[in-house]
Amino acid sequence: MTLVVNRSGTDGGSTDPGARQYAARRGGALVHEQIECKFGIDLGEAALSLAIGERPDVTIAERVGIMGSTYITSPRVCC
Repeated sequence: MTLVVNRSGTDGGSTDPGARQYAARRGGALVHEQIECKFGIDLGEAALSLAIGERPDVTIAERVGIMGSTYITSPRVCC
């Protein structure tokens, strides 16, 4: 999970210095899957456990090696 803090007014948004945005959300670009593959922790399951008041199992089982991902896009079709 990622905690996003957006202090409006500093990024072209609201000029109200008191305005704030807080959002807990999963990372994008396959971050969830990479963490599960590398460390054996299912972030979705952990989040659900927390949501229902249970303590999640976050026992780390680190896998040796480098984990990553990429996107392969199709060629752009022009009219």
